[in-house]
Amino acid sequence: MVALHGGNSFQVGAYQAASFNIKKKITTPLDSLSENELREIPQIGKSVVGKIVELNEKGSFDSYIEMLSKTPVGVVEMLNIRGLGPKKVKLIWEEMGIETVGELLDACRQNRLANTKGFGAKTQAQVMESIEFSLVSKDKIHWAKAHKMVMQVNAALDKMFSSEDYQWVGEYARKCQIVEGLELLINSSYKRVAKMNFGNIGLPLHEKEEDVFETFFNGEFPIIVRFSGNLVWDTYTYITPSEIQDELKLLHIPSATEEELFKRNDLSYIVPELREIENISWMKEAKNLIEYADFKGCVHNHTTYSDGMNTLTEMAEACIQNKWQYFGVSDHSQTASYAGGLKEADVLRQWNEIDQLNAGYTDFKIFKSIESDILSDGSLDYPEEILKGFDFVVASIHSNLKMDEEKAMMRLINAIENPYTRILGHLTGRLLLMRDGYPIDHTKIIDACAANNVVIELNAHPYRLDMDWRYIHQAIEKGVLISINPDAHVTTGLLDMQYGAHVARKGGLTAESCLNTKDVTSFEQWIRSK
Repeated sequence: MVALHGGNSFQVGAYQAASFNIKKKITTPLDSLSENELREIPQIGKSVVGKIVELNEKGSFDSYIEMLSKTPVGVVEMLNIRGLGPKKVKLIWEEMGIETVGELLDACRQNRLANTKGFGAKTQAQVMESIEFSLVSKDKIHWAKAHKMVMQVNAALDKMFSSEDYQWVGEYARKCQIVEGLELLINSSYKRVAKMNFGNIGLPLHEKEEDVFETFFNGEFPIIVRFSGNLVWDTYTYITPSEIQDELKLLHIPSATEEELFKRNDLSYIVPELREIENISWMKEAKNLIEYADFKGCVHNHTTYSDGMNTLTEMAEACIQNKWQYFGVSDHSQTASYAGGLKEADVLRQWNEIDQLNAGYTDFKIFKSIESDILSDGSLDYPEEILKGFDFVVASIHSNLKMDEEKAMMRLINAIENPYTRILGHLTGRLLLMRDGYPIDHTKIIDACAANNVVIELNAHPYRLDMDWRYIHQAIEKGVLISINPDAHVTTGLLDMQYGAHVARKGGLTAESCLNTKDVTSFEQWIRSK
């Protein structure tokens, strides 16, 4: 905001440095720190400390409120457009007279942005793509965010009636990666109670039709509430897409639970996660799907050696508390300088620390790994003498993401064929609701991994969930193992493994086809297998 309003470069730099150091170094909430403790944070000057204190006391600070009052809402929204920094937004606002994202999109379509000094055709194309993507993604949320909403609503619902008398259905119940709206079924016996009390919990009901109401979480995200006289049948109906219902042909037989409904129709129970159109041909045969409890270890994680928030010891201890048998540290490689990628000396220093820590463990082991950047020609970071010292290498693309399929496939196939690549990280580089992945031929990638004994990662971060679950069944058929990895940069991020388990089940993944359900002995055998 300071840069947008023409603040001097020293002030802007001070804020940027402070923001970087707070994100990278501080895990304690700022509002719990005293003024003296704030002053001890590196590269946080007296002025910034004053702003933080003011923020803690007032919830904002005066200079920000003043700048915000002078800025059109649409201009603030432009700051979130990929490819536009504050200086470019300032030009768009002041020199082009554009004050909304819609006006900016129209200017791009008329080629006006490309013809404005400081931009050009490439920037214009990037801005158009970013705006159009955000419009498509508008009003959608990640499943993890939907889950937090549901848990908050459940805490209130459980005070009104029994948990057996309501059921979440739709995309949330099927654990879809992206949720466009929540759907709630309630036993119609509680209709009067719900209508009287939902307003008191911040969810006033607005009638759409008989027994169907709409409300909004925090006044924004839609929740459809239906009252049902047959909760079990309607649960099945509103979880299951019509194409799946046509395939299953369940008869409407009175049942106490959904599981009993399937059984009384002579069918094995099909979990909600599997009930997707893509799974019609094999979902009836899917058995023993992976559970969070199946994980024995956690690989692909970051520490303070690169861009993580916690030390190697802290991350390992968090894994031990979770009763896992091993931890794979996979900090960024040297080319990823923006993420504090490890120089060769750093790698050796980390290996030495791992050896020292492992000497003190009896039932736990840290494995030496790296998340090696896949370079522009598909080669890996580091010379061979360093690569061969790792227990395993996770190979990922982080740079030059704007590729056509030919370029992306060249890089990926070359990396897969590298003898030191053991796990292929976040396959398409996508960030759900933020950017599409680069285009690839999944079948050829899976075949190459099968031929080279390379595991494919399902990155469990709720913004990634990459590889996409729709290709997991194909990988299983080809004998390719999947590794569900949190890509954790903080101890709490280790728990993202649950989100990976959810979407892996959608693809039919079993514990037998997952790398990190192996115990530590079997995992070491996998390391030695190539």
